[in-house]
Amino acid sequence: MKFKLFLLGIATFSFAASVDGIYMYKEKFNPRGVVGGTEIKTISPDKIQFLIQASSKKAHACSAEGVAQLKGNKAFFKDDEGYIEIVFGDNYLEVSAPQFAYCGTYGWMTGRYVKEAPKTTTLNQSSPKLTDSEYEHIKKASPDYAAAEKELSRAYANLKKSLNSNQKEQLKTEQVEWIRFRDQKAYEADKKGTQKYINTLIGLTKERIVNLNIAGNNSKCQNR
Repeated sequence: MKFKLFLLGIATFSFAASVDGIYMYKEKFNPRGVVGGTEIKTISPDKIQFLIQASSKKAHACSAEGVAQLKGNKAFFKDDEGYIEIVFGDNYLEVSAPQFAYCGTYGWMTGRYVKEAPKTTTLNQSSPKLTDSEYEHIKKASPDYAAAEKELSRAYANLKKSLNSNQKEQLKTEQVEWIRFRDQKAYEADKKGTQKYINTLIGLTKERIVNLNIAGNNSKCQNR
């Protein structure tokens, strides 16, 4: 019996995780001209986090977010403003809510939302240059790299504040050249997206952060 219950719990969580994603408003009968979307994220086997944003052609917006209780294929949320019921189907969901809850006078968010297909990024192995989508892909794949990139942006911005116009242009040129250098070195280390490739990106990014911070401190001292 315990084994059976364990399997039931796994199945419930598997369903909950499968509902995660972004859904766009696709109601066939849509006289209000509603556009919008819903984002769903599982936080436990019986709870989901949701965000619903929609607007009508009269520009009356709807917005609701919260944590809903999930039971089977239905989720329910209630607060002081109203209630929301979300029923999940095969790659779609149905939202039900009182007309004036969470919306402007002519706002509307009740209806069917169809799940968006996840966007996939193919890494181009023929070039060391990283496109914007490839950067985003690698940041999602590696929290350590994402953290290093965030710190790099902070160090760059801090240094830039202490520079005059000519120096800012020079820094911008140097940064572009450094990014090209970093991407080339990582490309030489291994294929894009591999752990060795990402580790090379992280290591060189951390070195750059140190150098930018040193330059920033020196610049502040000179300006005193």
